[in-house]
Amino acid sequence: VPRYHKNALTKSVLAEVKDFEERLRGLGDWKQYCNFSEADSQHLCDPGQSIVTYLWPSREQGLEGHEYVYHFHGRGSQLYFDVLFTYLQQSESSSYFFPKSWDAEGTPPEALQTFFEFKVPVTKYFFLEQFILQEVYPFLKKEQEQLEHVKLLYYKYDILEREQWETFYSDCSLVGMSLAFVTLYMWNHTRSLCVTLYSLMLILLSLPLAYGTLPSGKINLSSVFAVFLMLGIGADNVFVILDFWEQAAETQRLDQRLAFTLEKSFSACIVTSITTAASFYANLTSALRNVRELGFFVGMCVTNAFLLLVLLLPPLLAFREKSGRSAAAIGDATPQNVPNTDTAQRTRNRPTRIAVWIFWKTATRPRTILLISFLAVIIFSIMIPPRILLSTTVPRVFKEESHMVQSEKYYDKFEHGVAPLSQQAFACDPRWSNNCDFHWCTLTSDVRSCWRSPTQSVSGNESWGLQHCSTVDLRSRFASLQEPSFEEVQIMWHALSQAEMHPNSSDLSVQLLSTPLVVEDWESGNVMMQKFYSTEIQIVTDAIGEHCMVETVCFLANSSCDLTGWVKLEDGLERRLSEANSSDAPNKSQSSLQSKMQSFVSFFGGSVGDITVVVYWGVIPAMSTPLLGLPEEDFEYDPRFAAENPWAQRAMYGFCKDASKRFDVVSCKSWLDDFQKWLQEKGARFPSREFKLDMEAFGEAVTAPASGYKFESGKMKGSSVELGCGMPMPLAEFKLDWNGFLEHWNRDAPLSANHARHASRSYATKESEDALVFGTVETVILAISSSFGSMFLFTANPRLSCIVSCLVVMTILSLLFIMVVLLDWTLGPVEMLCLIIFVGYSVTFSLHIAHTYCEDMGDKRAELLERAAEMLPAEVKSSEDSQESRPDKGKGLEVKARVLRAMEELGGAVLSSSLSTAGSSAVLLLCQLTFFPTIGTVLLVVTAISTFMALVLLPAAILCLQPDPEPLAPCFHRLKACRVRVQTQLWPAKHDEASDPQQVTSSMAEPWMEDARLHENWSHPN
Repeated sequence: VPRYHKNALTKSVLAEVKDFEERLRGLGDWKQYCNFSEADSQHLCDPGQSIVTYLWPSREQGLEGHEYVYHFHGRGSQLYFDVLFTYLQQSESSSYFFPKSWDAEGTPPEALQTFFEFKVPVTKYFFLEQFILQEVYPFLKKEQEQLEHVKLLYYKYDILEREQWETFYSDCSLVGMSLAFVTLYMWNHTRSLCVTLYSLMLILLSLPLAYGTLPSGKINLSSVFAVFLMLGIGADNVFVILDFWEQAAETQRLDQRLAFTLEKSFSACIVTSITTAASFYANLTSALRNVRELGFFVGMCVTNAFLLLVLLLPPLLAFREKSGRSAAAIGDATPQNVPNTDTAQRTRNRPTRIAVWIFWKTATRPRTILLISFLAVIIFSIMIPPRILLSTTVPRVFKEESHMVQSEKYYDKFEHGVAPLSQQAFACDPRWSNNCDFHWCTLTSDVRSCWRSPTQSVSGNESWGLQHCSTVDLRSRFASLQEPSFEEVQIMWHALSQAEMHPNSSDLSVQLLSTPLVVEDWESGNVMMQKFYSTEIQIVTDAIGEHCMVETVCFLANSSCDLTGWVKLEDGLERRLSEANSSDAPNKSQSSLQSKMQSFVSFFGGSVGDITVVVYWGVIPAMSTPLLGLPEEDFEYDPRFAAENPWAQRAMYGFCKDASKRFDVVSCKSWLDDFQKWLQEKGARFPSREFKLDMEAFGEAVTAPASGYKFESGKMKGSSVELGCGMPMPLAEFKLDWNGFLEHWNRDAPLSANHARHASRSYATKESEDALVFGTVETVILAISSSFGSMFLFTANPRLSCIVSCLVVMTILSLLFIMVVLLDWTLGPVEMLCLIIFVGYSVTFSLHIAHTYCEDMGDKRAELLERAAEMLPAEVKSSEDSQESRPDKGKGLEVKARVLRAMEELGGAVLSSSLSTAGSSAVLLLCQLTFFPTIGTVLLVVTAISTFMALVLLPAAILCLQPDPEPLAPCFHRLKACRVRVQTQLWPAKHDEASDPQQVTSSMAEPWMEDARLHENWSHPN
């Protein structure tokens, strides 16, 4: 393919192709393996089927009647383009070199193809494959980089398979880079290589454990991205556990520190893990099997990672603490191990300090941030619908610009499997008409002329008269750029009348010959290509004699050659031919063959109707599929179908006619048409009564029936008819119309063939599109519902749960806006999969902050309130001081204290997790497999949006809306007090006899009374 333009026939391109092919054929064992081929096929590998082979032939003088003989081996002088194109035009194998869609009358071809074929014995085939993979393939890769004017593409299944595996291994090495980045970042955070590797091992261990739960025991290639997703989710859990372990560093007893870490990390991680896993499990409702299996697989990975990290990582931290190495390993600053220097503190707490700094910046203008974000999402939701484009096609595995895709793309543009061209061509004198590939003569005059051959009799005598001929076969050929007119033929006949021949004009029939004429101007080196037209009539003379033959050649294109041994017709012929040509009405333009020759590629196919419908009998499709894994059988044969019944044959044979009465049937293909014709040819009747014997004989006689059938073990299993139909209505209505038609047809059909069903590829495409769209919407709704349910389950806070769910919706809309509007993506299966898969991941960070916000501040409440008041900016302090009389002043301060506590406890973990996920997913952008960059881009965007939502927008929403952290606490304490009162009344013996039941009940109610008094501060004035 040319690098800098779209003309593959320039001198620079052809010369570079010629030199490259010579170097390729000069490889060490090329000629050796070529010599192993059969003698008559060795030219297919050396020099091969190449355009340059035919452009640089060697020419030698031919024998009698042959002006020249051309040998095509690519080692001679360059042939004229026009001559070569004309020669290729005659051959059915010419599409070896030029694309099928190339029209010679239009633009030049955009690419050229060279084909090498080795026909070696079976014993040498393995060694040939090794030679191609070990020598030819590296040579081609090297030449790709060195060729200047040509972009080299090559296609062979074994080479492409090797290239695919190399690409896959290359991308796997990028996965290793991703793991390396996460390892380094986690090592910097934990200060312990042992803890880092142990944590990564637990994260990656979740993958094989999840794989073992799959019923099918198989995963598709898209599941590979679960590695990157689990690195982000698993790293988030690791950072949460480590942060809580560090927060308990002041605890002197190791068992208390371990209990605190287990309790807090379990509480924080279980919320996000259940929500994330539930969003993945929501994909089990999808109609697409791959999506269901992927959702289940990743959901199990999330569950396994949570259990492994929460249960196994804290014991390791405790073990290292007990052995005296925890301080150096994870950055613990206990006095007996490592001094608590400022540098270590800053390194360990840098993400936390950044998160706290972001919060204080947000706290200055929460309403502004919330308003701007809300308006932005509204704008996004308005801009998204007009830009959405769906694609249900199977996504490419490799990038469009990759060699594998480009080679397949151009490979499909050429014909394959056609007969190779001959290795030599014969250029004949115009007088010679047998065994010629084209005619060749030297220009002698620029006027028109006609020449006549001697009269040849059957006995072999030659003369110039007709006195011994009773009948004469007159063969006239006309060299012209267009079909000769009737006047031109008549003028030539008039000239022949001087030789006592009187042709009958009623017998005129002009045909175009396949062998053109090349007129060469020896002085200038130019050539003119002319077509040869022929007429042949028989003339009856008055003489008594034998049968004779006379040939004439007329040059009608102002370029004539002298024909030695022939007689030039009268001198005035040229003037009359010019007059006849000027008076010819349809004056076609005359130009060179290179710009006007017809395309030698025929176009076939095209749709015969708007839709193709296949009606089949004897097959019952599977009515349901398992939730996971492949179905045992996609279909089963219908035992009620009996094609041996003559009435069943009649019904199927007449189906096309019945369907034509209801639908616009453009074409109908059925094996029964061939079967009926075959029966008639052998003298039998249709329908067949000896159906088994006839079908066995028919299967041997007809190898390619018009449509399909399944005949096994002497019984017809299934049959089908293919109809091309016009579709003047929407597809859904068209399908319903077919359902009604088949229901009526089956009701009237014989019992042996009354279960016809219909299918169409268009139905499947439409159903896939609907499943993709509605399945995505359904899964997103379930994921949002699961996030709300999980948040409410663990916090009992409906208001805060609604806020988090709204953030999920805003995340989805923002992601759609970036994908559809900014990146201008078409939403295909991969993009939809990313959208529904990352919904659960997007809520992880917000859940951490929201869940910690709802937890009791405990002993740190006073300290947090004081810090929240002291760390406010001056303008905010003055605003707070001026509004001391407001009833919600204490409430606002406690909200800030709770958000501050959430940022200090988990803000650093959120930020660290987002950075590690972004770093690992950024590596995906360098992959060659198409879905990896797509997944990496979406994961980067989701991580950035989720981090913004968790660290900026969620605190702003909490500061503005000020949700009650424990709105149902009074209800719970009231229920607890009622339970105690009932227990003391029903089972008084179980309580201390010295205790007064009323006192017990009152003591149990005291916490509720205190919480109720605190709750009054959160109630609205109304």
